Amino acid sequence: MMDGLTDLRDELMQEDAFRESYEERTRLVCYGHMIRHAREARQLTRAELGGQLNIPESEIRRLENGEGVDGPTVEMRQALAQALGSAPGGGFGAPLPTELAVWLDGGPAAGVDIGARVVHDIARGMLVGKVPATGETFEAYDPREMAELLFAAGVQPGHVSMPDWREGDIAPAAGVKVALNFRLRQLAQAPERRAALHAVPVIEREGRPPYVRLSDIPTPWRDTFRAALHGSACPAISGEDECAYAWDWRDWLDGRFPR
Repeated sequence: MMDGLTDLRDELMQEDAFRESYEERTRLVCYGHMIRHAREARQLTRAELGGQLNIPESEIRRLENGEGVDGPTVEMRQALAQALGSAPGGGFGAPLPTELAVWLDGGPAAGVDIGARVVHDIARGMLVGKVPATGETFEAYDPREMAELLFAAGVQPGHVSMPDWREGDIAPAAGVKVALNFRLRQLAQAPERRAALHAVPVIEREGRPPYVRLSDIPTPWRDTFRAALHGSACPAISGEDECAYAWDWRDWLDGRFPR
């Protein structure tokens, strides 16, 4: 049973359209969770935040659930940044997570050093990243590959500047920005994830694939892993609450899930 599910998952992930759709959906869910936590940290109800943005409460619920095909528009993300306060220490309560601030306003949060600048080379249809500290320049077609090149050069999440629509065609698409920042965060968190593996028991019951209990996963990883599981098959174990297959947990720890 386990081998069959693994083979099916791996087969589906070989299809570019399926993999890209799956990854985009997972990213939207992750950012939706962070938006909800940021709203709650500022003691705002959905109705109050919706009032500030002049949109109905139901739309805030959709954003927090990661619903929709493409996620919020650039204009909506900028409005969210203004309402929630994208700059750390900006007087809006607890600072936003850096990765959320980057996604909302398209660049490093206020006061954060720029480790790299990435632009879209429209003539060649590729990304070009420059690291000011070393003078290195990297080129890649895939935003995830660009993230891996920048990370190997010492660039950390939340320190990548990318132009927005106001700078014209050199601005990477919104999905490219999300994918690049998401992969950078995966790479940066991988060591902590691997360390967490030893603290979370893998449970084996006769006749069932091995699994982990989400309640055994320490925070803040629990919510992030739960969001990453959105759309994935999870075991239903009698007498247990939320569970996940052990292979998904191990892949997530290594930064390989979601793909």
